[in-house]
Amino acid sequence: IDSILGATLQFSGYDREHNVTVQKPGPSIERISGVNILSNNQVNLLSSLLTSMIAVWILPNIMV
Repeated sequence: IDSILGATLQFSGYDREHNVTVQKPGPSIERISGVNILSNNQVNLLSSLLTSMIAVWILPNIMV
């Protein structure tokens, strides 16, 4: 879940001047993937919430 959210909703770019990957767009930044909607912390929080909700939904069906 975290990887899917990060790859789609979190910006990832390449700074040609400094030869590093970055998480914010800029003039010398080439986009690698994602759009600039969520930060890394927001992706982690959303992933944790979704994983917890899925676990709560699946666990009762497994325990029967």
